[in-house]
Amino acid sequence: MPDTKKTTSRKNDSKATQGIEVPSQVIDFQKRVLDGQRAFFDTAYSAVTAMQDSQESVWNGLLDRASYVPERAQEISTAWADNRREARESYKIQAQALKLAQKRVKQSQAFLEAGRPGVEIRDVLEAEDDLLEAQNALSAALVGYRVSELRVQRDMGLLKVNEKGLWSEYETQPK
Repeated sequence: MPDTKKTTSRKNDSKATQGIEVPSQVIDFQKRVLDGQRAFFDTAYSAVTAMQDSQESVWNGLLDRASYVPERAQEISTAWADNRREARESYKIQAQALKLAQKRVKQSQAFLEAGRPGVEIRDVLEAEDDLLEAQNALSAALVGYRVSELRVQRDMGLLKVNEKGLWSEYETQPK
Protein backbone atom coordinates (compact mmCIF):
# COMPACT_ATOMS: atom_id res chain seq x y z
CA MET A 1 0.00 0.00 0.00
CA PRO A 2 1.52 3.35 -1.03
CA ASP A 3 2.44 5.91 1.60
CA THR A 4 -0.32 8.51 1.22
CA LYS A 5 1.49 11.04 3.39
CA LYS A 6 4.16 11.54 0.70
CA THR A 7 1.70 11.60 -2.19
CA THR A 8 0.06 14.98 -2.28
CA SER A 9 -1.74 16.36 -5.25
CA ARG A 10 -2.62 19.71 -6.69
CA LYS A 11 -5.81 20.60 -8.44
CA ASN A 12 -5.07 21.54 -12.02
CA ASP A 13 -7.27 24.29 -13.39
CA SER A 14 -6.06 24.26 -16.99
CA LYS A 15 -8.77 23.73 -19.59
CA ALA A 16 -7.23 20.45 -20.80
CA THR A 17 -7.27 18.82 -17.33
CA GLN A 18 -9.83 20.88 -15.45
CA GLY A 19 -10.78 19.38 -12.13
CA ILE A 20 -8.26 16.51 -12.28
CA GLU A 21 -6.04 15.99 -9.26
CA VAL A 22 -2.42 15.87 -10.41
CA PRO A 23 0.10 14.27 -8.03
CA SER A 24 2.75 16.74 -6.95
CA GLN A 25 5.44 14.24 -8.01
CA VAL A 26 4.18 14.50 -11.61
CA ILE A 27 4.23 18.28 -11.48
CA ASP A 28 7.71 18.30 -9.92
CA PHE A 29 8.95 15.84 -12.54
CA GLN A 30 7.58 18.02 -15.35
CA LYS A 31 9.30 21.06 -13.84
CA ARG A 32 12.61 19.16 -13.81
CA VAL A 33 12.06 18.13 -17.44
CA LEU A 34 11.42 21.75 -18.42
CA ASP A 35 14.50 22.89 -16.51
CA GLY A 36 16.55 20.24 -18.34
CA GLN A 37 15.16 21.33 -21.71
CA ARG A 38 16.04 24.95 -20.96
CA ALA A 39 19.57 23.99 -19.93
CA PHE A 40 19.92 21.87 -23.08
CA PHE A 41 18.71 24.74 -25.26
CA ASP A 42 21.15 27.17 -23.66
CA THR A 43 24.04 24.72 -24.07
CA ALA A 44 23.10 23.81 -27.65
CA TYR A 45 22.62 27.45 -28.57
CA SER A 46 26.03 28.33 -27.15
CA ALA A 47 27.65 25.46 -29.05
CA VAL A 48 26.00 26.41 -32.35
CA THR A 49 26.94 30.06 -31.84
CA ALA A 50 30.57 29.16 -31.14
CA MET A 51 30.68 26.86 -34.17
CA GLN A 52 29.17 29.45 -36.51
CA ASP A 53 31.44 32.19 -35.19
CA SER A 54 34.46 29.93 -35.70
CA GLN A 55 33.37 29.06 -39.24
CA GLU A 56 32.87 32.74 -40.05
CA SER A 57 36.30 33.58 -38.68
CA VAL A 58 37.99 30.88 -40.77
CA TRP A 59 36.01 31.86 -43.86
CA ASN A 60 36.80 35.56 -43.45
CA GLY A 61 40.48 34.70 -43.02
CA LEU A 62 40.39 32.72 -46.25
CA LEU A 63 38.62 35.51 -48.10
CA ASP A 64 41.19 38.05 -46.91
CA ARG A 65 44.02 35.95 -48.34
CA ALA A 66 42.25 34.74 -51.49
CA SER A 67 42.95 37.22 -54.24
CA TYR A 68 41.11 35.06 -56.79
CA VAL A 69 37.71 35.48 -55.08
CA PRO A 70 35.84 38.36 -56.75
CA GLU A 71 34.99 41.31 -54.53
CA ARG A 72 31.26 40.84 -55.19
CA ALA A 73 31.46 37.21 -53.98
CA GLN A 74 33.16 38.43 -50.81
CA GLU A 75 30.39 40.99 -50.26
CA ILE A 76 27.71 38.32 -50.71
CA SER A 77 29.47 35.98 -48.30
CA THR A 78 29.72 38.73 -45.70
CA ALA A 79 26.04 39.59 -46.15
CA TRP A 80 25.07 35.92 -45.63
CA ALA A 81 27.08 35.75 -42.43
CA ASP A 82 25.66 39.04 -41.16
CA ASN A 83 22.07 37.98 -41.88
CA ARG A 84 22.52 34.64 -40.17
CA ARG A 85 24.16 36.27 -37.14
CA GLU A 86 21.38 38.86 -36.85
CA ALA A 87 18.68 36.18 -37.12
CA ARG A 88 20.46 34.03 -34.52
CA GLU A 89 20.80 36.93 -32.08
CA SER A 90 17.18 37.95 -32.64
CA TYR A 91 16.10 34.42 -31.72
CA LYS A 92 18.18 34.46 -28.53
CA ILE A 93 16.78 37.86 -27.52
CA GLN A 94 13.21 36.69 -28.13
CA ALA A 95 13.85 33.52 -26.10
CA GLN A 96 15.00 35.68 -23.19
CA ALA A 97 11.97 37.95 -23.61
CA LEU A 98 9.74 34.87 -23.43
CA LYS A 99 11.35 33.77 -20.16
CA LEU A 100 10.75 37.22 -18.69
CA ALA A 101 7.13 37.23 -19.85
CA GLN A 102 6.57 33.81 -18.26
CA LYS A 103 8.02 35.07 -14.97
CA ARG A 104 5.84 38.16 -15.12
CA VAL A 105 2.69 36.04 -15.55
CA LYS A 106 3.61 33.84 -12.57
CA GLN A 107 4.49 36.86 -10.48
CA SER A 108 1.32 38.79 -11.25
CA GLN A 109 -0.81 35.71 -10.59
CA ALA A 110 0.94 35.12 -7.25
CA PHE A 111 0.52 38.77 -6.25
CA LEU A 112 -3.16 38.69 -7.15
CA GLU A 113 -3.74 35.44 -5.23
CA ALA A 114 -1.89 36.85 -2.22
CA GLY A 115 -4.08 39.96 -2.29
CA ARG A 116 -1.20 42.36 -2.74
CA PRO A 117 -2.51 45.94 -2.74
CA GLY A 118 -2.67 47.58 -6.16
CA VAL A 119 -2.61 44.31 -8.09
CA GLU A 120 -5.72 43.67 -10.15
CA ILE A 121 -6.89 40.99 -12.58
CA ARG A 122 -6.04 43.48 -15.33
CA ASP A 123 -2.35 43.09 -14.41
CA VAL A 124 -2.57 39.33 -14.89
CA LEU A 125 -4.39 39.73 -18.20
CA GLU A 126 -1.80 42.22 -19.46
CA ALA A 127 1.01 39.86 -18.43
CA GLU A 128 -0.70 36.99 -20.27
CA ASP A 129 -1.12 39.20 -23.35
CA ASP A 130 2.58 40.08 -23.20
CA LEU A 131 3.38 36.37 -22.91
CA LEU A 132 1.41 35.63 -26.06
CA GLU A 133 3.22 38.44 -27.89
CA ALA A 134 6.58 37.07 -26.71
CA GLN A 135 5.65 33.58 -27.93
CA ASN A 136 4.68 34.98 -31.33
CA ALA A 137 7.89 37.03 -31.53
CA LEU A 138 9.96 33.94 -30.70
CA SER A 139 8.20 31.97 -33.43
CA ALA A 140 8.80 34.79 -35.90
CA ALA A 141 12.48 34.94 -34.94
CA LEU A 142 12.83 31.18 -35.45
CA VAL A 143 11.20 31.46 -38.86
CA GLY A 144 13.53 34.35 -39.69
CA TYR A 145 16.54 32.28 -38.74
CA ARG A 146 15.42 29.33 -40.86
CA VAL A 147 14.64 31.62 -43.80
CA SER A 148 18.14 33.09 -43.60
CA GLU A 149 19.62 29.56 -43.68
CA LEU A 150 17.43 28.58 -46.62
CA ARG A 151 18.34 31.74 -48.54
CA VAL A 152 22.02 30.91 -48.24
CA GLN A 153 21.34 27.38 -49.51
CA ARG A 154 19.24 28.77 -52.36
CA ASP A 155 21.83 31.35 -53.34
CA MET A 156 24.55 28.71 -53.32
CA GLY A 157 22.46 26.39 -55.47
CA LEU A 158 22.18 23.80 -52.70
CA LEU A 159 18.44 24.09 -52.05
CA LYS A 160 16.58 21.86 -54.48
CA VAL A 161 12.94 22.43 -55.40
CA ASN A 162 11.00 19.66 -57.11
CA GLU A 163 8.21 19.95 -59.69
CA LYS A 164 5.60 20.12 -56.89
CA GLY A 165 7.31 23.14 -55.37
CA LEU A 166 8.62 21.21 -52.36
CA TRP A 167 12.19 21.84 -51.31
CA SER A 168 14.85 19.62 -49.90
CA GLU A 169 17.77 21.02 -47.97
CA TYR A 170 21.41 20.39 -48.52
CA GLU A 171 22.65 17.32 -46.65
CA THR A 172 26.28 16.97 -45.72
CA GLN A 173 26.18 13.21 -46.21
CA PRO A 174 23.74 11.49 -48.57
CA LYS A 175 21.48 8.84 -47.08
